[in-house]
Amino acid sequence: MSEKKMLQGIASILEETLPEDWSKVVFYAEYAEGAFSIEYYVAGSGKDDFVKCFDQKGVSRASLMKN
Repeated sequence: MSEKKMLQGIASILEETLPEDWSKVVFYAEYAEGAFSIEYYVAGSGKDDFVKCFDQKGVSRASLMKN
């Protein structure tokens, strides 16, 4: 898979869980053979405080893990 396609896929998944008023997203991924770790941080409109993906209000850990 090309890097561009991978990033487009990630963006489409993030769209499902980002709050409506989001303005900034920081995406962090680690990949090694046979293992990976992914998380993101989001800031709302007019805010500079970032919230970790698993701490977002109204988004369950189960839905994030499923995606």
